Amino acid sequence: MNNFNKAIEFIEEKIKNSEEITNKDVADVCGYEQHYCSKIFQKYANMNIQEYIKRRKMSFAFGDLVTSKKNIADIAEKYLYSADGFTKAFKDTFGITPIQLKRKEKTEVLIDNFMNPIYIEDYSQYISEPKDFVIREIEEMKFIGISDIDILSDNIEKIENDFEYMSIINENGKRFELSYILDNEKKLRDTFYANYYTPFSYYPKEFRIIKVPKQKWIALNAEGIDDKFFIISAIKSYFYNEWLKKHKEYELDDNYEIAFECYNNEYFDNNDPITRCEVWFPIKEKK
Repeated sequence: MNNFNKAIEFIEEKIKNSEEITNKDVADVCGYEQHYCSKIFQKYANMNIQEYIKRRKMSFAFGDLVTSKKNIADIAEKYLYSADGFTKAFKDTFGITPIQLKRKEKTEVLIDNFMNPIYIEDYSQYISEPKDFVIREIEEMKFIGISDIDILSDNIEKIENDFEYMSIINENGKRFELSYILDNEKKLRDTFYANYYTPFSYYPKEFRIIKVPKQKWIALNAEGIDDKFFIISAIKSYFYNEWLKKHKEYELDDNYEIAFECYNNEYFDNNDPITRCEVWFPIKEKK
């Protein structure tokens, strides 16, 4: 795995420096023959080297399009694409074109594609099938943090700093992302970024508390080398498209629709490119 780690770090650095990356380059870094390196990469990444490179480039490009004032041609050039090639690669990855994202056109397509857990039909591109799962009933839980709605605030930098400070002071390495329904029609969602709430700990005054009632949950774990966003989406895809079909004695509990996306500090070890994610789903036994 150490050689594999080197390959991931090498790819990241080359992308950031707008440099070409060949399969031979990656093999040389790993110290393997090119054919053997390709097999190893396919095993761990569930995709070939060039597909992984394309997806990482598109992830970086997405950030550039959203956060920078660069035009699309410059961003395409930065990642070594022609204008047409960049548009095709971006649409293949995200379902919309770069210009639609820039103009905020059809952004509901992006939301539908990536917030809808059924989007990734072939979860095996990102994770292997989760073999182990845990079903347990948990008493009421309290979480404290901020949501996507809060992040729209002009004070986002302060809010982010406060969140980091809260985690450090409370020595709470676990962070959660809670996706929950805002309206009765189940069309509006919010995501709540939080730590467990415990009395007498330090919390910024503007942070909110969410209570989650007693509930039966299934916890699914998986790992991969892609962004956590894709790993989480793949876990959701597996749950909705595979797990529920195999375990017909259970169904999703629609009374309180919420999913926990949980990460520990160890998941972000700089020496380990593997992203490990855990997602909880509310379930109940069929009557």
